[in-house]
Amino acid sequence: MSGSATQSGDTFSSTITFRDQYDNIGSGSVTATVFGNSSPVANFTRTSNYESDNATSGSTAGTLAVTDVENNSPFTFTVAGVNGDKFNVVGSSSPFTVQPTGSLSGGTYYVDLTVTDNYGESVTLTSESIVVTQSVDYGEVFVYSSTLGNDAGLTNAYNNVMGIGSEDSSVPPHVTSLTASTGSLIARFVSGSLGDSTINLSGGETATLLISASGNTSIDTVLSSSIGTLSTSIGLGQIVIVYPSGSSMGVPTSIQQSFNSTAGGVVPAFNVDGNGFGIEGAKLHSIDLVSPYDGYSKYFVVGRTTKDTIASNIIMRLVNSSGSLPS
Repeated sequence: MSGSATQSGDTFSSTITFRDQYDNIGSGSVTATVFGNSSPVANFTRTSNYESDNATSGSTAGTLAVTDVENNSPFTFTVAGVNGDKFNVVGSSSPFTVQPTGSLSGGTYYVDLTVTDNYGESVTLTSESIVVTQSVDYGEVFVYSSTLGNDAGLTNAYNNVMGIGSEDSSVPPHVTSLTASTGSLIARFVSGSLGDSTINLSGGETATLLISASGNTSIDTVLSSSIGTLSTSIGLGQIVIVYPSGSSMGVPTSIQQSFNSTAGGVVPAFNVDGNGFGIEGAKLHSIDLVSPYDGYSKYFVVGRTTKDTIASNIIMRLVNSSGSLPS
């Protein structure tokens, strides 16, 4: 029967004649049924609690368990479907690992996974989902002290001192153009100085980074818990607080000069050198940076409308307008 053409399911028989060492002759028949090569069997299990912070190139997005009756390895893999270009399959034995080829943002990704054995038999898993949860990102809060301007200018011509040429009517007002001065604090922030320890301003003045802190559930929580009492002896300076828009941190959208329960409103309350908390004047604007910082392009800027003389310490709060003055 050698060399005969057979198909899956065919049955054939053959008579075998044999002779032993004593010249005894006998015969028997053998019946064989031909079975086709089976396709591999595959099962995909996606990774649970898969967050964007960890969904990077080489991480495990899921596992692919493969079995094959005939053990016709090695297997080859094809990843296709809606998001097939973002993943590949690696490994030398089952279970194999499905990995992203780059960093993934939060969302649901769909892939078709095809496994082919060494004889060309294949199986395809269609529209397998990989869920990436967007990691919580609170961003960073910056506190600066600026020597630019004076109390009269900050009170009566705040926008000019800060370098704001025009603003829109949104809440908070968004800076739509800058003044001609490239040495204003807002202009420096916009052009890329945010995060610098010292920012050179017009007329030889400077803005000094007093502290920065990672965010939390709200801007006021950062100020009260992460920063708390800030020990510093900066002398006379305008306090400016900068924080990202669009982060997971709850951020205020307006400055209130009294506790009036305005939605999104906060009341600036400062305690300088242990003299007790008082409601202080401030303004709030949003700005767009030329280049993103820490992944954020839009930031909120809270600036005092006067300067504070600090000899030893300061506690800064942006209290929810439905609250009350800290004790």
